[in-house]
Amino acid sequence: MFSYLQSKFTIPLFLDARQNLLLSTQLNELFSKNEHVSITGENIVDLKRQVLDWTKTISVPLVWLQLDSLDVDPGRFWTVLVYGLRRHYPTLGQSLLAGIMDHHASPNPQVFHQFRKELVGKPFVLVINDSYLIQKSSVWKQILSLLDAFREESMLIFLDDKNKSLLEDDIKNLSSLTVKTDKKLSFENFKLPSYRNLLSIFDIWWLSWLKRTDILQDMNLVDALIAVGQIDFLSDSAIKPTLAARTWLREPSITIDYEAMVKNIRDMASWLVSQGEWLDAYRWFLFIRDFETACELLESQALPWLNNNGDALTLLFWLRELPSVLLSSRPLPAYLAAESTFRLGLNTQSRFYLTNVENNLEAMTRFSRSNPQQTDFQVTDGGLTFQQMVRMVHVMKQKI
Repeated sequence: MFSYLQSKFTIPLFLDARQNLLLSTQLNELFSKNEHVSITGENIVDLKRQVLDWTKTISVPLVWLQLDSLDVDPGRFWTVLVYGLRRHYPTLGQSLLAGIMDHHASPNPQVFHQFRKELVGKPFVLVINDSYLIQKSSVWKQILSLLDAFREESMLIFLDDKNKSLLEDDIKNLSSLTVKTDKKLSFENFKLPSYRNLLSIFDIWWLSWLKRTDILQDMNLVDALIAVGQIDFLSDSAIKPTLAARTWLREPSITIDYEAMVKNIRDMASWLVSQGEWLDAYRWFLFIRDFETACELLESQALPWLNNNGDALTLLFWLRELPSVLLSSRPLPAYLAAESTFRLGLNTQSRFYLTNVENNLEAMTRFSRSNPQQTDFQVTDGGLTFQQMVRMVHVMKQKI
């Protein structure tokens, strides 16, 4: 199953084997001095490749985080970061998760104090790609306040296009490198595979979708993406187009028909469900703000997925992408939040969500005048009854 969170921590795979020994030497020197660094260059793709060359020479774990515009929300950013760090240290960040109740609120200073203690003895190199996206948010100030905690054993590298970096006063907290990068990369010795070969190797759902819509009959996928400037070379994701690129491929015009775009996304999401990619379909329903459909999809798919070794932190992340009023006003999503936080060892949060479930069930009793009506009352479109929900809550309370 495609994982949005995993894709944010995909380490780039580049097709150009040239190395920049000067940059490697500079980074080795800074690493030995426990310095953090902000690196900028004129070509972000080449910049990534050069930094990746250096990371192959070090022995500490590497966490490579690709930011997007939504990561300005503090709770979301720190949850994503914990997800990435736990690929190397499975219990790291417990204090941070315990201090995050939603994606919009910032953890309090005491939470960061506990997180500093957790970092002791856990070295890593954290590369934050496109850090300019968060340099005007409270997240940036929180990261800078943690630099000393990272400094003993770890290193932070902020990668930015030279024309996009917003660093000014903060630069005094970081070493600064401006890297001369090639504006054109050389791929003479590498023949790009067709999109069909990429599909067979990487099994990427959006390639199936593009093929299904018959828009590539007279168009090479790679050429099309290069034409609109929406191509990235990533391992596991190969070449990944943005939403704008997909829209352009479907309707190559300057004017975007947003109603048609929403319809296309809804059709694509429905198709994803049929392919077993319900979690990514859920993400797209959230994108077009179809929260009701997203909730219904969550109610029908999430609990079986979680019970079949689904990742509790992934589920909690997506639950908190819902508007908080919706998460607290529907019994099953609130129960899913209680279940996922319990599995993460966040018992205080689990009790909070269980209270929301009980309040919702209590409100439902006002709509039925007899006990049999309450017992058979369905709380979800999937047929989950009031009585079954009450039993689930009772079992959960016994476990906490």
